[in-house]
Amino acid sequence: MSSEESLFGDNYSDLSDETGFQFDFTCEGCNDAWRSPLKKYLAGEASQWLNTAGSLLGGLMGNVGSAAESVRDAGYKQAREKAFREAAAEAVKHFSCCSRCRNYFCGKCWNKTKRLCINCAPDVSREAAAAENEVEIEKERTAIQEGKKPKSAAKPKAFCADCGEKLPAASKFCPACGKKA
Repeated sequence: MSSEESLFGDNYSDLSDETGFQFDFTCEGCNDAWRSPLKKYLAGEASQWLNTAGSLLGGLMGNVGSAAESVRDAGYKQAREKAFREAAAEAVKHFSCCSRCRNYFCGKCWNKTKRLCINCAPDVSREAAAAENEVEIEKERTAIQEGKKPKSAAKPKAFCADCGEKLPAASKFCPACGKKA
């Protein structure tokens, strides 16, 4: 791995072949990916065309195809590294590097106010809402264990269990699928 490639660690995939270079960069949190545009490798395309012509015509054209392959192979590594540097420079615009864990994250997995990933700096209001929800769930469990009717049983369902459509207040049937609410 070149020093440029260590910029993104292991969160990229090389989709390159002999005709061009392309890379997928992924978020370390949710694995969403950004794909670089395909950058054509003209020596690889020319080699492919000449090999095709050589297999059809044979003789002299076959030798030209072999020579083109040698040229392609000689410049491929340098061209690939250059294409990766360019793709990584563009990928940085789509990801943020966490200064604490040194991984790259998309906007959904990034805490903008703390300038860290949500693993290193979770969103406090989101975490507080989740904690409140856990307390509510535990109260419901305790009520059920004590043989009491849970408070959630009295509340109307907000979404149809069958199709997921939002239910109007006090609705007995889903307006979308007609199933009993």
